[in-house]
Amino acid sequence: MEMVGIMTASSIQTGHDTIINFAAMVEMGIYSMEELRTMGADGSPIDQSPIEGARGFEITSGSLGTGVSQAAGIALGEHMKGSDKRIICLLSDGELHEGSVWEAFMFAAHYRLSNFVVIIDNNDLGATGKTSDVMAVEPVRKKMAAFGFKARQINGNSIPEILESFEEARNTKDQPYAMIADTKIFTGIKVYQDAIPFAHFVGANGRWDTGFLEWEPGWQEILGTIEGLENELAALG
Repeated sequence: MEMVGIMTASSIQTGHDTIINFAAMVEMGIYSMEELRTMGADGSPIDQSPIEGARGFEITSGSLGTGVSQAAGIALGEHMKGSDKRIICLLSDGELHEGSVWEAFMFAAHYRLSNFVVIIDNNDLGATGKTSDVMAVEPVRKKMAAFGFKARQINGNSIPEILESFEEARNTKDQPYAMIADTKIFTGIKVYQDAIPFAHFVGANGRWDTGFLEWEPGWQEILGTIEGLENELAALG
C-alpha cells in the first residue's frame, strides 16, 4: 500500500495553509474536532505554523526556502530504504524566489526521486503583492522540466485536474514530478478576489473596513457566520 507524507513548505503564502493538514489529521484521529476549533488560541495544539514535536509533524520547515530541501532529503531516505512512501511538498510561486529551492530541485532530479512530488501553488501572489512584480518566476513549467522534473500545468481550482495530475505522478518513473497548479485565491468569494491585492493577512475581528472590501448581497450573512465562529473561539479561550 502506498504511504504518503505531506509537507507544507514555509513559503510566502502557502505555509499558513497547514490548517488543511490539521483538518486531514482530524479525519485520521490524530487531533479532535474540538482541538481544531481552538486554532491560534493560547495553549492550543493547532497553530498556523506548527513546529517539530507537534502531533503529526516531524520537522519544522522554516525558514523560507528550506521546506523543499527537507522534503527532498526525506524522499531520498525513503528511496534508499526501498520504501513505498511518496513525499509531497506544497509550496507557493513566491518561494521560487529562494535559491535553495532550485538547489533542491537539482538534487531531486539528480537522484531520480520518482517518489517526490512538488505542488506549486502558482497564484501570482505574495506577502507584498504580485509575485511577477516582486520577481518574475515564469515560465514555471518549462523551468521545472529543464531542472529534470516531469512537469504538468493544471487549473489548480479544478479537483478533476488535480486528481488526474496525481495519477500521472504515481505512474512517473525515474524522475520527480512537479504539479504547477494555476490558482485564483478566494475562488467563489468575489468580494475578496476583486478587492484584495495581496493575501498574506486579512484582518478579522471586525476589522473589515480595510479599504479593500466592497459589500455585496449576502456578505452580511458571511460576516455574521465568521463573527459567530470568533465568538465560539473566544468562549473556548
